[in-house]
Amino acid sequence: MLDRQLAIVYELRFYSKYYPITQRILIDAKNSWANNLRLVEEINFTLKYINSNWVDRLISKKY
Repeated sequence: MLDRQLAIVYELRFYSKYYPITQRILIDAKNSWANNLRLVEEINFTLKYINSNWVDRLISKKY
């Protein structure tokens, strides 16, 4: 179950059309899942990716 949640959080990075709602949902989820460090870490990575500019996203896809 945890692996599915991690994969879903990761995949949300690729739906830029939904970034505003994705951010709100992830911030709320992060608060309610605070006891699951792995999931919170992936949420933080995804939020960082969403908040980065398009040049940073392009560079991160290469590596």
